[in-house]
Amino acid sequence: MKSQSILQHAQYNGGILNKTATAHGCVGLLGGSFSPPHMGHVLACHYALLRWNLQKVIVLPSFAHPFGKPLPPFEDRLAMCHLAFMHLRDYVELSDVERQMGGVSYTIDTVRELTRQHPSAKFRLLVGGDILPDTQKWREFEELISLAPLLVIPRITDGDIQGGTISEAALPEVSSTKIRQNIASGDTPSGAVPALVLDYILQHGLYMDEALR
Repeated sequence: MKSQSILQHAQYNGGILNKTATAHGCVGLLGGSFSPPHMGHVLACHYALLRWNLQKVIVLPSFAHPFGKPLPPFEDRLAMCHLAFMHLRDYVELSDVERQMGGVSYTIDTVRELTRQHPSAKFRLLVGGDILPDTQKWREFEELISLAPLLVIPRITDGDIQGGTISEAALPEVSSTKIRQNIASGDTPSGAVPALVLDYILQHGLYMDEALR
């Protein structure tokens, strides 16, 4: 019951800050597998920087998936993230902290480490509205939102706006799974992936292995 009430608080109040006009001076954290980084990830950074007036966003590719999901090498995903966000280099920082930590990547461990490295920073965790129902399953969620309150980015899922209202701008639905499947079948997803990222994928033959689709 306690976890559910915290989830509801995060959902309707964005971890305290979602409905405020600004989080000026705060640092947004955008984590994920980034397999591959796609237009939705890039638009999420733009959205967060503009809506909440963040100082910057730190992009955090996971080193190992907590549920054992097969991933391309970390170096490839880091390189693709560099290509995807390089046009925002003044406002987006790419971090390999999860590689430095090693092992399975849990969000709470990453945020603790970043807090240790940057004790004066005010972190805010960026999440898509579509994953809010899953946050109650996250490890030590109560501590997590105390260290990095949620900023919820509305997202269109199956035609509905998740994490926002019809009056708010919402990010389009972009599926990493579908992108990987399209690449494997020879269908180039040029509208879903930044051009430089797509070039990298094709040059390195990523996602042709069935285990990575």
